[in-house]
Amino acid sequence: MSNQIKCAFSRVRADEQMKDSTRICLLKYMEKTQQKNKFHWQRFVALPICAVLICALGFGLISYNTQVCAISIDINPSIELGVNPYNRVIVAKGINGDGEKLIDSVDVNNKIYEDAVNEIVGYYETNSNNDNVIVVTVDSESDEKTEEVLEDIEKCIGNSGNGNIYYCKNNSESVENAHANGVSFGKYNAYLELKKYEPELNVDDIKGLSMKEIRDRIQKYEVSSTVSNLSSEDSLSGDRKHNYCKSDENSGEKKQKGKNGKE
Repeated sequence: MSNQIKCAFSRVRADEQMKDSTRICLLKYMEKTQQKNKFHWQRFVALPICAVLICALGFGLISYNTQVCAISIDINPSIELGVNPYNRVIVAKGINGDGEKLIDSVDVNNKIYEDAVNEIVGYYETNSNNDNVIVVTVDSESDEKTEEVLEDIEKCIGNSGNGNIYYCKNNSESVENAHANGVSFGKYNAYLELKKYEPELNVDDIKGLSMKEIRDRIQKYEVSSTVSNLSSEDSLSGDRKHNYCKSDENSGEKKQKGKNGKE
């Protein structure tokens, strides 16, 4: 292009200074035009890329803040955790007064749920006596996800030496009823189990009870039922399968950790 311009100017009758000046101006104009066209091309390519990135970011934020699983931790403090698809805690709230105090003492937001549960249980055990029952209840739309979460938590806190730990599945239909009555869904499940033996029982009767007190009352009825049905194969196992607690599919027994940390 530069040679073509030079050739064209050679046929123009003008002094050399004017030719040089005109040629320089023309070259600058052409350079500016090329840069402008290049800018338009880059902008044309950049716009869809930016749109894709914005959509991806928006989808990521939405999915991160979507709850796919809930975990209820009940001792006497009752706490519920909301878990997102990335296994991170996005909601942590105390359901009763003791639960609010405990959750204010730990920071579990955005942590992996196993670490969050371990931190909550560890903090409580460090600041309380050892004679407690801890019930971890999981609610999810998928049984597979529920089993996965229960197993992960059990591996994480199963070696605890304090209290008895129960790992339970939740009936999703009970979550709304639990919250309507001001209790966690884990405690509400325990209430439903006890109500089978005490039909006159209502939710207000168990709100102030620890999980140990509720479990002790349930086990009292279970022992009585076992004694009165010694001829049944289920009774001979020495351990009754709980309707609301996670069960070992191989042995037909509830999964429970004793004070020695062994099943």
